[in-house]
Amino acid sequence: MAKKETLITGVDIGSHAVKVCQLQKTGKGYSLLALGSAALPPGSVEDGVLQDPEEVGQIVAALFKNLKIKNNRVGISISGYSVIVKKINLEVMSEEELHEYITSEAEQYIPFDI
Repeated sequence: MAKKETLITGVDIGSHAVKVCQLQKTGKGYSLLALGSAALPPGSVEDGVLQDPEEVGQIVAALFKNLKIKNNRVGISISGYSVIVKKINLEVMSEEELHEYITSEAEQYIPFDI
């Protein structure tokens, strides 16, 4: 059995399906251990928004069970019109200074209270 530290699981929740894969880090890169997908019921995702998060969560859980995925290191990607991406350059600073800086930067671009 592979060490859990070498495993990473990817989850993609799309408009029509959920896809899951599990990779194992090897000396030469990564090896695919598990791959699966499940269709989402019509209307589960509309305009990039989950309409029934519990149902989608159950589908993800079923995929994990069917693929025998047990680790909790999961890589995800978030996309859509409501996602804001801003590249910033940072100098070395303490964790507290970093928190203050990120909060200050975010308040300039995010149109709601943080």
